[in-house]
Amino acid sequence: MKLSKSLGDIVGYISVPTGYDKTIANLAGALNINNRVEVIPKGVEKNKVTRYRYKFKLPLHNAEGFLNFFAQPEALLYVEYKDLRHG
Repeated sequence: MKLSKSLGDIVGYISVPTGYDKTIANLAGALNINNRVEVIPKGVEKNKVTRYRYKFKLPLHNAEGFLNFFAQPEALLYVEYKDLRHG
């Protein structure tokens, strides 16, 4: 299972000062429209708050998945180095 974070966790990580409610609202809006972020609404998966999870570009979540993915000959045709570096 991939780790998900609440908006409070994300705001704390990037050190948004208290009192910057508009900045936090803009961040929440940006997370909701970003195609690389999965939004898990409040109530789903027994969440008490809305949570956010990074969506990987490639289906690689562990060593076994990595090896299985690259065992396919066509996998190398569309994978770029930058995609491997950034998930």
